[in-house]
Amino acid sequence: MTGVSRRAGIGFAVARELLATGTKVVAQSWTPHDAEHPWGSDPAGMDGVLSALGASATTCGTWRPTSPARPPLRG
Repeated sequence: MTGVSRRAGIGFAVARELLATGTKVVAQSWTPHDAEHPWGSDPAGMDGVLSALGASATTCGTWRPTSPARPPLRG
């Protein structure tokens, strides 16, 4: 699930509901994006967000593509 970076956000609310049903959730966030906007990032950071979800975390880092988004078309 993308957008689970703030306890006041929609992504957090949806993740919380899914977790309540026993669904496993993989949460993705981009805190610098929130920090650039008027709503700002969560004051507790991702640790606080995950704690509020009752979840544990594994950090995967940042993925940056090293190849084009799609392969070139061949005629």
